[in-house]
Amino acid sequence: MTGPTKVGFRVPTPQKRSNYIGMNTNQIHRWMDAFGLAWSSKDVDVVMGLFDKDNIEYFESVFNPPLTDWAAVKKLWAVVPANQKDITFSYDIVLSSKASCVIHWNVSRVLLPANEKQLVDGIFLIRLNNKGLCTFFKQWRAVKAG
Repeated sequence: MTGPTKVGFRVPTPQKRSNYIGMNTNQIHRWMDAFGLAWSSKDVDVVMGLFDKDNIEYFESVFNPPLTDWAAVKKLWAVVPANQKDITFSYDIVLSSKASCVIHWNVSRVLLPANEKQLVDGIFLIRLNNKGLCTFFKQWRAVKAG
């Protein structure tokens, strides 16, 4: 019997970004950098500009059907400026292919109005179209008070 197979890899520094094979990883990094900056700065319009208005599947929870209406996704994000502060975001590409990308991400934030600090560790599965817009977004996450 063999042990588990390692299917992913992590890139320790941005200088290694060009070594990925598969979906255009420069495009993935541009998307993730913009996503993280927009979330951290609570800029809902920039976040929403990263998603295809006409073709979207957005899973806020893996236990619910995906949202397929861009306006419904925007409604989810519209609460961020009022309910989060001190947001820091980081990520690593775990695996990419020509069709999809798996990203490990972390967020530290303070939830309002309770001023409760949270640490979030999660995984995104995303698909970008040839315009660099996200057409498929699914996330799994664990949240810890901290």
